[in-house]
Amino acid sequence: MKNLPVDYLKIDGLFIRDMLEDPVDLVIVKSIHHITKALGKKIVAEFVENKSILDLLKKIGIDFAQGNYIAEERTFKKIHNDSMGNVIKFSKGSNVK
Repeated sequence: MKNLPVDYLKIDGLFIRDMLEDPVDLVIVKSIHHITKALGKKIVAEFVENKSILDLLKKIGIDFAQGNYIAEERTFKKIHNDSMGNVIKFSKGSNVK
């Protein structure tokens, strides 16, 4: 990760979807967050399927979230017409469900 020429890293949904029940997945997500922040990069968490997961990701400090809780799956044409796709940015004043 240290030498990757990227500004954003995505956490695989396999870790996100079970992090409420699996303490190892939660530790992995938190560790990825700490390392990524130390590198000065932004983080996207995929597979956000409910409010509890979204709330925990926000508490951890994840920058962006995407998944069916935020927006239903869409065709490429629909995403292309919507510049942000199904992504929410966590920031002051954001409109989180």
